[in-house]
Amino acid sequence: MDKLRLRFEKTGRAVYISHLDLMATMQRAFSRAGLELKYSEGFNPHPLISILLPLSVGTASVCELMDFRLKEDIDLSALPARLTAVLPEGIRVTEAYPAEQKSARLKWLDVTGRLEYDHGAPALEELLSKNMVESDVEQRKGNWKIRDAKKAFEVEEKTCLIIGLGTIGKIIAHLANGLDMKVIGFDSFLTKEQMAELGVEKYDDKMEAIKAADVVIVQMPLIEGVTNNTIDRAELDAMKKTAVLINCSRGEIVNEPALCEALKSGSIAGAGLDVFYHEPTHLDDEILSCPNVIVSPHSAAQTKEAVIRMHTMCVDGCAAVLEGKKWPFVADKKVYDHPRWAGAEWAEV
Repeated sequence: MDKLRLRFEKTGRAVYISHLDLMATMQRAFSRAGLELKYSEGFNPHPLISILLPLSVGTASVCELMDFRLKEDIDLSALPARLTAVLPEGIRVTEAYPAEQKSARLKWLDVTGRLEYDHGAPALEELLSKNMVESDVEQRKGNWKIRDAKKAFEVEEKTCLIIGLGTIGKIIAHLANGLDMKVIGFDSFLTKEQMAELGVEKYDDKMEAIKAADVVIVQMPLIEGVTNNTIDRAELDAMKKTAVLINCSRGEIVNEPALCEALKSGSIAGAGLDVFYHEPTHLDDEILSCPNVIVSPHSAAQTKEAVIRMHTMCVDGCAAVLEGKKWPFVADKKVYDHPRWAGAEWAEV
């Protein structure tokens, strides 16, 4: 079946469901409704979910779009009710139609916190490489000799593997190149030539890439049944004993119990985590008591500046569109080819 598009609404507590978590929620709904998604060559299996700009400021509901393909033809008129019946309370599918059908509505692109997410993984890498957290704790106890622990290492000329070179992964690659690291990548949606333009050497075999890496950074969305446990026991066993793992994407991307085993046994040197199986974490979560792990409460983008930009950009963008001006930060500028936007001026940023 050709690519289709859903429009649905989130209301009540559901408006606080993040887009990456929403991907998994929608995929579970397809499965429960007995519908199988089609992942064909040339089509990104990651559901394309993005904010749809509300038509008026202060709208009670939040509208969303999702692109997908199904393996079988179905009656689109019945699809909204079929999916709504198996979705959590507060999420309602309102329309299903061919994705090629033109719309004048905008898909909103959030660029406000992107750089902070980009810097989250390298920041954890640097803290791990200098053994900063343990050094801070031990020095406060009077243990000056922690400086001789021989856990710190230089990142220059080390190999950094980035699994997932989307928007964030690409900028992490740029930052890693700036640290004079050798950057390698695993991502089935980028060609060797595209990676080379980023200063990244493409690996087609994930395990071989992991074996070569001194730093492994996973940066991808959680797609239920697809990216769960991208880093599992086999991947952890393949890592160098001196290597570290960084995860700022979603907790379920890494097998957390297996990671605990690897950290406690010393089969890897350490881990930096901004995401977890349980969020908020529980005081008795095993990962919090593991050695050589640095944690942060899913806060990679929670800087003062990013939060301010997020709110002001939302207001500025809504105001610009309501004034009939084209806002530049949208997911696909081709939307402005629609007659609705003919002759419209670009908003100043």
